[in-house]
Amino acid sequence: MIEILRKFSGRGACDGYPLSKNRFLESLLVEMVSENYRQLVSEALIRSGETRKMGLLRLDPPLRGNERVASSLVQAALSRMTIRSRTEGRVERELANGRVDHLTWYANHVIGVEFKVARMALRLAKTGRVEESHDGNEKVLVRVDGPWKEVVEQSESALRTLEQLKQQDSKLYPRPISLPLLLVVGQRRVKRAALDVMEDSLEEYRQAFIDALPSDRVDYLAVYTAPKEHRVACERAHGKADRDTEGVMYVPCYAFLSGKTGDGGHWMIPER
Repeated sequence: MIEILRKFSGRGACDGYPLSKNRFLESLLVEMVSENYRQLVSEALIRSGETRKMGLLRLDPPLRGNERVASSLVQAALSRMTIRSRTEGRVERELANGRVDHLTWYANHVIGVEFKVARMALRLAKTGRVEESHDGNEKVLVRVDGPWKEVVEQSESALRTLEQLKQQDSKLYPRPISLPLLLVVGQRRVKRAALDVMEDSLEEYRQAFIDALPSDRVDYLAVYTAPKEHRVACERAHGKADRDTEGVMYVPCYAFLSGKTGDGGHWMIPER
């Protein structure tokens, strides 16, 4: 289930008929989640023998994968909902050549989508916006604020570049806009015996996850709660699935954040 908790409003909601940022993002998220579901159904069929043997299905959802893997869902979604799209579109940035994560043409606009992935350890109380790897067993603690700030800055840069390209070729780059999109994966490493406890407290974990997300200048927020059969995942190590370990990852919820860019709602996250 996808629940939209915050939408664009006012000048930032619409950049001229027929484009609506809300409708665009809703369509994008529906297609991303649907593609994730389709791939998991296929994987479940492939691993049906393993499930009967172990008594537990450990999937590897692309939605919780690294940035490159999750980004493939964005491109698949755009290819279904728009007439034309590119991944890693090459553009001439302000100081040097660069790439926009995703370029698409939709409702007589060229749209740049800058995409990033962050992770957050599920907890029962808000203890700060922190990404924790392997439930605290590894050294690195990374704030979710950092990836959010970075994707916003990339989106601002992409918009300035697309506006310059519009001056050179308004037919190829009509009415440009740019959207930052941050995917935050809510997860926790658990033992199999603890899965029922996690399920019983899912609503509390989900609400604490939402409360811990960045809120400043987030104009759009949607949360996807995976179906029960898709919440248990294998661990990942060195960028690939690790099925040799006894532990499992409980991954029940995902958040999607976006915000305004450009003159219709120009903003930047201030330095802290």
